[in-house]
Amino acid sequence: MKSSISFLFLALLIFCSQAQNAEQDSIDMDTVLIPRFTVFAELGGSAFTYSANFEYFFTNKRTVNFNFRGGIGGYLGDDSFSDKNIGVPLLVNMLIGRKKSKLEIGAGALTIWNFDNERRKEYKENVENGLPNGRTAPPVLIALPSLNFAYRHQTNYGLFWRVLIPVTIATEVLIYPIIPWLGVSCGYFFGYRKY
Repeated sequence: MKSSISFLFLALLIFCSQAQNAEQDSIDMDTVLIPRFTVFAELGGSAFTYSANFEYFFTNKRTVNFNFRGGIGGYLGDDSFSDKNIGVPLLVNMLIGRKKSKLEIGAGALTIWNFDNERRKEYKENVENGLPNGRTAPPVLIALPSLNFAYRHQTNYGLFWRVLIPVTIATEVLIYPIIPWLGVSCGYFFGYRKY
């Protein structure tokens, strides 16, 4: 876990240093910028209550662009469920719009890594002793389909923010099969192309 966080922090430092070189170019306020990479923090959103994310844009169009998003996040809480799960959103997003304000529509998966070894051990001991468990053992990895709908605004200074409604479809895992909620993101884009 510490190595993953260290890797994300190192990647953020490298990309931010490249972003400073890109910001030295003079930018016209009417110019629309298409980023190559973005790094952002999210509250609520696609990975539980908080996440750190990275996006890579793989199209270079004026009105419609596609990107791949990956992140890592978790819950805020002190119960056994929230502190033993890590969420990893993996989405492909489509951004629609010619100006700085864009509609974002995405689809992908929210993978949940469960580290509740105590509960798995208790379940295994109950099975070996012939005791009824009353619940199933927690899986190590769960992949849930996820949709993303957002309004995104970017400035010419490398900053962007967005308000989103992620929808997770959890038909067999949770009590409620469709889970919509709100999220806000703020971050920095760099390695951009001008239009």
